[in-house]
Amino acid sequence: MFILIGCVGVMLASVLPTIAFPLWWLVLPLLLTIWHRYTRWFSCLLVGLVVGVLLGDRLISNQLPERLEGEEVVITGYISDLPQDRGRYQRFVFELQPSEQEPTKQQSTVQQHGELRLPSKLLLNWYGAPPLAVGQEWRLVVKLRRPRGSINDGGFDYQRWLLSAGFGATGYVRDNDLNSLLGPPNGYRVSRAREHVRAWLSAIPDVEHSSLLIALAVGDSSVIDPAQWGLLRDTGTSHLMAISGLHVGLLALFGFAAGKLIRRFGCWLPMHSGRWLCQLPNCLSVLFAGSYAMLAGFSLPTQRALVMIIVLNVALILNRRVGVFRPLLVALPVILVIDPLAAYDLGFWLSFGAVLVLLYGFSGRSAINALPGTRDSLPVGDNTPKVTERFSALSGMLSLARAQGLLLVGLMVPLTLLNQAITFLAPIANIVAVPVVSLLVVGPLLLGIALHFLLPDFATSLAVWPIKLADGALDLALHWMTFTQELTAHAPMLDALALKSPSWIAIIVAVIGVFWLLAPRGVPHRWLGLILLMPMFYPPPTHRSPLAVHVMDVGQGLAVIVQVKNHTLLFDTGPKSSERFNAGEAIVLPFLRKQGIGSIDTLIVSHGDNDHAGGAPSLWNALPIGEIIVGESLSAADPSTAPVTSCDSSRYWRWQDVDFYLIEPPRGVAKDTESNDQSCILAISYRGQRIIIPGDISSRVERSVLGQPSFAGPVTLLIAAHHGSITSSSRRFVEQLSPDHVVYSAGYRNRYNHPHPKVVERFTRVGSAQWHTGYTGQLSFIWDDSGRLAVRARREDAKRYWFLSSR
Repeated sequence: MFILIGCVGVMLASVLPTIAFPLWWLVLPLLLTIWHRYTRWFSCLLVGLVVGVLLGDRLISNQLPERLEGEEVVITGYISDLPQDRGRYQRFVFELQPSEQEPTKQQSTVQQHGELRLPSKLLLNWYGAPPLAVGQEWRLVVKLRRPRGSINDGGFDYQRWLLSAGFGATGYVRDNDLNSLLGPPNGYRVSRAREHVRAWLSAIPDVEHSSLLIALAVGDSSVIDPAQWGLLRDTGTSHLMAISGLHVGLLALFGFAAGKLIRRFGCWLPMHSGRWLCQLPNCLSVLFAGSYAMLAGFSLPTQRALVMIIVLNVALILNRRVGVFRPLLVALPVILVIDPLAAYDLGFWLSFGAVLVLLYGFSGRSAINALPGTRDSLPVGDNTPKVTERFSALSGMLSLARAQGLLLVGLMVPLTLLNQAITFLAPIANIVAVPVVSLLVVGPLLLGIALHFLLPDFATSLAVWPIKLADGALDLALHWMTFTQELTAHAPMLDALALKSPSWIAIIVAVIGVFWLLAPRGVPHRWLGLILLMPMFYPPPTHRSPLAVHVMDVGQGLAVIVQVKNHTLLFDTGPKSSERFNAGEAIVLPFLRKQGIGSIDTLIVSHGDNDHAGGAPSLWNALPIGEIIVGESLSAADPSTAPVTSCDSSRYWRWQDVDFYLIEPPRGVAKDTESNDQSCILAISYRGQRIIIPGDISSRVERSVLGQPSFAGPVTLLIAAHHGSITSSSRRFVEQLSPDHVVYSAGYRNRYNHPHPKVVERFTRVGSAQWHTGYTGQLSFIWDDSGRLAVRARREDAKRYWFLSSR
């Protein structure tokens, strides 16, 4: 129990806005422990908090010094992990040797920073890169910046992920004659082996699903097609295509069985070797599991599973009793020491939560009672009771179905807290996919890899056959997933359900309900647990403000969500950075899901540039949209589910007490010009206050619209045109509108230098409060019923110690 309380302390440290480290934190736990034994639990909590602070300080101290951001630096190091081909560029992990961490600059100003040190691990992009391989030594000219990511309510914290992964900086390789390969691949044998397996699997002919096999073999999910990811996500089977604890545990069982088989023939060996043969099953169990975890790159689920397997096998070797939750309890602090911010990772809760739910849910079954590690404690070694009950194929399938039901119910709370949809298709899809992938895909796949490595000359062609068998089984599993995905067309109740963020009271009641509902047989009235889950599904109605304008942090782009009490409008959808990332799916959709919004009444796409329209297709494929208004014809596929109309200055509508006006740039001005000047302009009015969102119009269009009523006199909120470019926000435009607040929706340290210093100066002269989403994160402007305005910056509201300060 004390270990668990200490782990809670480590996790609590991650919510601190700062990690100032007072000395009394070290003394107080000791004093409290001596003071009274009943306060030891509190001492453990404080000790965990101190450990979390120390680990957090280690993370943020590894970041790039601020004075080196944006400067060209010459570095020398090695590619230490699998390079990822992203089409236009390659992404790779670059490690500097300790002797190479002193920065070398290209310019004369570099010598001023000679005392600064670069972080040892970097994540770099290289546009137009030559062929890259693990272990290559390169000298590169790079531009670096500190770990940074968009901060939005409900969105993924990329900055936290970078720090957790050990990256002290990100950047890109500059086109420079100094870039040169210094040596052939050397060192990093495990990563080179993973790269070799990836290349070998890619080259095998007539293998249809090589990308999925690569993900299962070496943990490189970057090669999976976005359409395949969509299928896996919709059916709740994504965990099968990442190397999970289930697969590592399966390898541990194979190793244990192989050891027992070898031990059976131990009589052929000299007598003195019998002592070692007794431990052979446990040793091979750890060896098999560790080898697979190493091949997978030691992801978080594999770390957890490997620690549990080691604890269990050590207990068996020492003939000690081991509690049902003891391996899990040992794995938890190990993972938190490796990554003190792991509690923010979806995989952390799903990994530990799934094991906990299964152990708890099956704790009353007779078959499980006979297995090592159940009940309070069990005997181990040769005295372990044997399972006498025979299981038929039908009972095995029923047990698997029960396990999927337990996971569906048991993981509802963590999925909701992490802003993830609950997939009711998951039990149906997994009941077939889990045994097929675990037994018929992973087993043959690893057998083929083992043959390829152990007998390269003899078994090269022989190793292909298990791979093709795995590919065929995987095809069967994908057909089943596709079938289950299509069930939602006939049974809409099976579609994924995104719950609005519940209150803490509802969460506590739901946790009690889950434990009661999944309790072992014999606990009375377990069905009452369903009633305790109801507050999560039917939260009490919340009071919505009459008007809220949320400017999302989408980097160099624009996405503005306007909420009126019973309506939602989205102005622009943010950029599409690659086939795997667009702001509509990764930023806008999670925010709407967390707000409990299941549809968009009006979507306005100001014009067709990627930074404004890139996320549109993913949104109209994911949500019902009442109407789409465009200022310029879109090149994306027609959504067909919603009427598409052009921006028209005669358009006006009213939602509750809020008025909306569309403003189309005069045709004589916008015609035959670049798409920016064809942007649709939106003006909003509430209780005499006005908000204007002008898209990317230039000063030429600004002059032409200043005479319209919406632009007469000061405004409350203005979204700066074209992200604060010097081509917009002309002096006359700024002086006439004189906004109380102006927002620059631009990326942190973006290459366009938005907002331009002259634009900033113009708004400063008229006294505008200026906001930059790259520094503040998501900005929310919220009006109450009396018309008073409150401004919230996400980086300040949800401040964590790894955030950079807002500016």
